Amino acid sequence: MKEIISHNLAKELEITAPLLYKWRQDYQEFGTGSFPGKGKLKLSPEQEKIHELEKKLIKQN
Repeated sequence: MKEIISHNLAKELEITAPLLYKWRQDYQEFGTGSFPGKGKLKLSPEQEKIHELEKKLIKQN
């Protein structure tokens, strides 16, 4: 039943079912960061903190 619903949703969105599954998997892993838009990195909260700290270190040097 779940596969049928996913297949119908993919068809309605005019995308492939595997793409829909990938989006769902990304969302489960990264939450709202899954769809970053204009080139932002997909990062977990921990990775985001590390990335921000690295940027601060580079600015200090």
